[in-house]
Amino acid sequence: MEDISILDKFDEDITKQKISIYLASNSPRRKWILNKTGLKFTSMPSEFNEDQFLENLTSIKKQGALWYVLQNNHKDLIHEICTNLAIQKALMVWEKIKTDSNQFIVLSADTLIYYNQYFLTKPTNKTEAFEMLKFLSGKTHTVITSHCVVNQDKMIITKDIMTLVTFRKLTEWEISSYIETNEPFDKAGAYAIQGEGAFLIDTVVGDYLNVIGLSLNAVLFLLKEIKI
Repeated sequence: MEDISILDKFDEDITKQKISIYLASNSPRRKWILNKTGLKFTSMPSEFNEDQFLENLTSIKKQGALWYVLQNNHKDLIHEICTNLAIQKALMVWEKIKTDSNQFIVLSADTLIYYNQYFLTKPTNKTEAFEMLKFLSGKTHTVITSHCVVNQDKMIITKDIMTLVTFRKLTEWEISSYIETNEPFDKAGAYAIQGEGAFLIDTVVGDYLNVIGLSLNAVLFLLKEIKI
């Protein structure tokens, strides 16, 4: 957790400048993390269609519940896709409030899970959740969250944070039992590290909050860069 004096300073500066912050998400997890900063913000979910965006890309293809990158530079492409998703989410909210006479900032984030040339989004049903968790079983995968801020002048700044997560070797019974909790849904990679999904994890290297969906380090960095 960051030094609270730093967070207080951000809150004070934002209040003085009458800057409104909009979080382009309705995720309870991202709202919970951002609330930890003490910053006042308004949640305004983006209506950006992530699935349609991915389906229109010719450099990837869907294989069951997983996306497969066709190009050799798969890591760079996955990072680019994640960043673009975060930018598009922010811009869609920016379009809604661009006529606001007050200064404002839109903050967005998008999380993907990847291992080699495969990346995972959110499962839409139990079958996809099972396939994702079975794929991750026993592997060390990367959780990437792309963070984006856009101000009223449409200045865009992004920052990616990566965390390495290693799963235990899971039995099919363990996977099925976890899915029955309904926790995997609406979670990238079909698990919640902060919930019952903690039992799936062997080790975490890096920013823990990033795995939940929002890195405070990234948020504070972007707020500095956007000149708050």
